[in-house]
Amino acid sequence: MVDGANSEQPNKNIPVAYQPIPSALAFENAGNHPIWRIRIESLKGDVIRGFDINGDIVLGRDKPLSNLVDLTPFGARDHGVSRGHLMLRPTVSHLYAIDLGSTNGTYLNGRSIGLKTPYSLSDGDTLTLSSLQLMIHIDARPDSHTRPLQPQMDLADALTHIAQAITSQLTLQEVLKEVVNTAQILANAEEAALWLLDEKSGDLYLAADQGIEEERIKQMRMPVSSLLGQVLENQQPMRAMQQSSDQQIKVKTGYLVSSIMYVPIILGGVALGVLAAGHRQKARNFTERDERILAAIGDFAAIAIHNARLYEATDHALARRVQELAALNEVSAVVTATLDLNQVYRVLVQELKKYWPKQSLFLHLYHKDKEVLSPILGEVGEEKGTWVNQGVIWMAAHENKRVMTNTLPEHPRYHPTYDYLTAAEPQALIVIPLVIQDAVVGVLSLMNDGEEEFDSQDVENLASFANPIATAIHNAQLFAELNRQQVAIQATAKTLGQPLIIIDNSGKVLVSNEPAEEIIANHLPQLFAGISRSIGQTTEIVVGEKTYLCSGQHLPDVGTIIVMQDITYVKQLEADRAELMRALSHDLKSPLTSIIGFATLIRKTTQLDERSQRYIEKIESGVYRMGDMITELLQVSRSDDVQLTLSACDLDQIVKGIIDDVEGTSLSKQIPIHYHMSGPGYMLMVDESRVYHLILNIVDNALKYAPEKTNIYVHLKYHGDEMITLRVRDEGPGIPPEDLNRIFDKYYRVDSTSFQPGSGVGLSVVAAIAQAHGGQVSARNHPKGGAEFTVALPGRLKVQPALKPDAKI
Repeated sequence: MVDGANSEQPNKNIPVAYQPIPSALAFENAGNHPIWRIRIESLKGDVIRGFDINGDIVLGRDKPLSNLVDLTPFGARDHGVSRGHLMLRPTVSHLYAIDLGSTNGTYLNGRSIGLKTPYSLSDGDTLTLSSLQLMIHIDARPDSHTRPLQPQMDLADALTHIAQAITSQLTLQEVLKEVVNTAQILANAEEAALWLLDEKSGDLYLAADQGIEEERIKQMRMPVSSLLGQVLENQQPMRAMQQSSDQQIKVKTGYLVSSIMYVPIILGGVALGVLAAGHRQKARNFTERDERILAAIGDFAAIAIHNARLYEATDHALARRVQELAALNEVSAVVTATLDLNQVYRVLVQELKKYWPKQSLFLHLYHKDKEVLSPILGEVGEEKGTWVNQGVIWMAAHENKRVMTNTLPEHPRYHPTYDYLTAAEPQALIVIPLVIQDAVVGVLSLMNDGEEEFDSQDVENLASFANPIATAIHNAQLFAELNRQQVAIQATAKTLGQPLIIIDNSGKVLVSNEPAEEIIANHLPQLFAGISRSIGQTTEIVVGEKTYLCSGQHLPDVGTIIVMQDITYVKQLEADRAELMRALSHDLKSPLTSIIGFATLIRKTTQLDERSQRYIEKIESGVYRMGDMITELLQVSRSDDVQLTLSACDLDQIVKGIIDDVEGTSLSKQIPIHYHMSGPGYMLMVDESRVYHLILNIVDNALKYAPEKTNIYVHLKYHGDEMITLRVRDEGPGIPPEDLNRIFDKYYRVDSTSFQPGSGVGLSVVAAIAQAHGGQVSARNHPKGGAEFTVALPGRLKVQPALKPDAKI
């Protein structure tokens, strides 16, 4: 039997006939009374159908089922409703909706429901099948006391049913609705209500109801002095019934009932509210069993309400976190897409206003050089000229410390000039330092001039934006510094008279001055061919009709810097000097010829003693050496390619001969030459004249720069068959460190020795001769003082002994 269900239509705007489904014969023994009487209405209100549900039915389309409610008239095909989309399952206490595995899903009051999971329906619920929206009207439900569908449940079954019905809900409103729905059905009451305690006022307010139609009752608040308040305070259930037909129970002025039952909702000894069931028209008393069932509903309701509140708090926190992540993503996207700090600031303000709509956000930049902060203010984000070096905000930046206070004017570091940035005096403040690589680049602050207070969660939420904002500030500062450097480079390049080029890793010219642009425009292939040979070293390159010294250096993350020096004039000067030297050399040979002639004449016409004879020989030897040197000098001036005439020579004898030849100079300066040889000596296949010239230049150089009454040390060492070294050391001033790498360059002379005569070609000739023999020459400043030159010749120059005719190979 359904409570209030009869042949007459309910008082509804749209008349409807109720179709029994799935069977019209199921209730013959129960007087053909339906279990659930419902109406299904499209949300547009253009289609409505009524049903008396007496078993499981299926909502769908185009499926040959006896229990199918065909939704084709509702536009099911156009809305993507599945053939067997949803089942409605009636029980004594609930009408459940179960998704049967639909293609596009089902939503109850806007929330998605899981597959094959029962969800309780209430009057006025909205079901969305795919995109088809339907409203469910429950016009009549079973009366479990008069004519139940099944035998009356015992208390254990009722408890199981209550637990399943109530604790399966998650949201608080669904829990409250399910509680009063279950209470009304199982207590067989005309109305049920759930009153919760308002913690601020101490009153009870109506949180959910079933069967109460009057709006004024829905808006009532019950004081602690009422019957509800007494139940809440005593934490004991209460039942009452009118004593006579004309005296109803007064719940509150204007709210009269014929019988009432209250049970407290208690969790952990704390009363949360009161669950009520009542009759207003029927004089029907509630039994002890009704009270026990309602108390069980209250116990489960307490747990479900607590869980639902936790779920909603978690859900709210999760939603806030999702919103926070979305805002962070938006800010981070702007940070990676632009170097404009003002644009980042505008997006930041826009996103944070979603969290704190009534609060004011400020960003300060930290200027380390001045030890001050400068604020960026307003919706646009303009940096103001006001320097901040006092107050709470300054303290957070200077000490790299987070700050949160809800009594800002009372803070000991509060400064009304620098911390008072809102229209009204701020009461609450959060300041988060913005840090990059352990350095503070700014602070982010949030101010509140109202009654709301900040908590630790607000601090964490604001701090989550610190990293992208710090990154944005750092990037903007780096970009500004890069611009300043680029301007400085461009200005420097323009002041240089020599070509300067900076090329990125892709070959694009980043910086070039006017001389370089002229080369790029007219001789690009020659330029790049020369640059490729100049990376990491200095080389001569010819571009057009000019010769340049070109140096290239590759810098990671920058590119390649090319510096060029026009040496066309130097090359011409070098050619002119070589021509001059050839002329001078030619002119020098004439007096040398005269000297050798007169020396020969003296020998032939004069009776000489042994001593004079030796002097004439030294004159002739010196003239011949000078002639050889002039010839070599001419060769060097023509080309760096030294041609050798090899013969077997004794290096020890060459060195001794040189020391003997320079005896006059060493004696005149009182500089003794100390010579010794070590290692087993052997003959070398070398150009004797060239090697003589090489060693003579080094010894002569030592005599030239060594002070009087000092010493010169000459050491010839044979390192087995591997190498032969000759070291010449003086006790002079040494060589300036900056000149050590250049003293073997042609025409290069050390500035500190420019007072000494010479052309600057002697050591370059030494290096050329050593290299022609496969060796090398080097110089250093000896730890004990003076300069030391070392000539190293390879052991492969050793003369191999000839094989005897009978030798076996």
